[in-house]
Amino acid sequence: MHIGFTGTRQGMTGLQINEFHRIIQELDTVRFVHGACHGADLQAHDIVYREKGIYIEVWPATGAKTPDWDALGWPNYIRPAKPPLDRNHDIVERCDLLIATPHTVEEQLRSGTWATIRYARKVHRPYRIIRPCGQVVGVEDYG
Repeated sequence: MHIGFTGTRQGMTGLQINEFHRIIQELDTVRFVHGACHGADLQAHDIVYREKGIYIEVWPATGAKTPDWDALGWPNYIRPAKPPLDRNHDIVERCDLLIATPHTVEEQLRSGTWATIRYARKVHRPYRIIRPCGQVVGVEDYG
């Protein structure tokens, strides 16, 4: 299964991290795709790199600060940078399931994480949202 990830630049809460650990362990994941933003993306990268040792592909946004891959563990593939919304669409298109860790419970305009969730809904991509309190909601199957 190819897992896509989007999350807040503020970083995941402890409850989101715990739930992300649980979900990643339960899924038969072979590829992990994220946007290489500081905060939740890099937290998720670190967890997947250290615990699963699977193929990691990153899709950076244009103008974004490059992470310290030496400290985190190098991804297997780094895609050319794209504008953030285009990059987020690519992540959704590349995955079988999107995992999202937004900063807020309520959907926000002007939020890259929520925009990515909205795009997943639009193209009928299964997703799981891990709310800041650790509760998981989403659509597992559009079949």
